[in-house]
Formats: sequence, structure tokens, C-alpha cells
Amino acid sequence: MKSKTLIRGATAIAFAAFIFGVDNLAGQVTQTVSYTSTELMSSGNNIQVVSARIASMYRVDQQMVESYVQAAVSQESHTGIAAPIVIAIAIHESGFNSTLFTNSGNLFGIKASSPWIGSTYSKFHDGEETKFRVYGSADEAIIDFGNFIKSRAWYADALACPTDDYLCVVEGLKKTDFEPGYSMNPEWGNAVLNIVERVGLRDLVSR
Repeated sequence: MKSKTLIRGATAIAFAAFIFGVDNLAGQVTQTVSYTSTELMSSGNNIQVVSARIASMYRVDQQMVESYVQAAVSQESHTGIAAPIVIAIAIHESGFNSTLFTNSGNLFGIKASSPWIGSTYSKFHDGEETKFRVYGSADEAIIDFGNFIKSRAWYADALACPTDDYLCVVEGLKKTDFEPGYSMNPEWGNAVLNIVERVGLRDLVSR
């Protein structure tokens, strides 16, 4: 009995050390968050666990993050892009704490270009005053992200990818010599894929 207790204790310590090590590799941890093996293995808790991880890493409110993560998962069939990629893009563009996001609910940096007729938020961007879209809810932001991707013909190849082929999807969203991309930064795609792995966003995939 004593040996079993010692083994269980050693296993728990090792698991805690693993989580601590992964978080520190991210370079953005603000506090240590503990998850039991039951929490991590339960698909019903995936959204809560991932949201807690993001909240810890980026110093933001967990309940707020969870509303967007839940929306990304719930709206996958509409956006056509897997929730891990949607949330990775959101983190890359805003960290859930950018000035644009806190004032507009705009996670993705989407400008108020045509055919947008909703509310706008103006900020100085790329050397000029620029209007961005304003969203009233997490679902509205995620749904409009999907609409935005679908409205640009050059993203058709990303939408044609299997949803679980993250590399294919990101390649389809990247700038090429012939098509504009989601970002002018040539490292954008690698950064998004790195966030998927570093933050553990694959945990959002249904098991």
C-alpha cells in the first residue's frame, strides 16, 4: 500500500513538472495553472481547460476567453476552419488583450471594408487612421471571420483543405506571389502553427 502511494505521488509530481515546463517554454506564462489528468482527458472539459491555459498565458479573463473558444468550436461548420486554427489566428492578431480587441471585440484585425455596414472603431494603423469592424458578441466575431474568409476568392484553397490538415489550411491563408494573404509577414503562417502547438490548441479537437 505504501509503495502504491509513493508511486501515485511521484506520478503527480512528474505530471505537474511537465505542465510547468511546457508553460515556461511558451515564454508568456503569468501564473501556474494545475490540471488533473481527469480534466485533461475529458472531452467535455477541453474548452474549459484550453481557455484556462490561454487566460493564464496572456493574463486575460478566462470566462471571456471561453466564450470565444466555445464560439470557434460551435461555428466550425460555418467557418470551415478548425477551431484550433481560428483561435491561433485570434491569439496571434490580438492576444485577447490588444487595444483593438478591448475596444471593438475584433480579435482578427478585420478592417471595416465593404460590404461591412456595422459599427466601426478607428485607430491609427499603418501610418493612417483606419476603421475596423466592431462586434457585439463572441459568436458575431467568429461568424464574421468565417464570412470574411469565404468572401475572398484567394482563400478558396484553404477552405478546400481537410479541416484537420492545419498546415494545408495555413498555407492557403498565406500571402503568395499571386495572391494576397491574411498577413504581409512571411512568418505569419509559422507563427500561427507555433501557437497551435505551444498553447495546446489541438485539445479542442473532439475525441
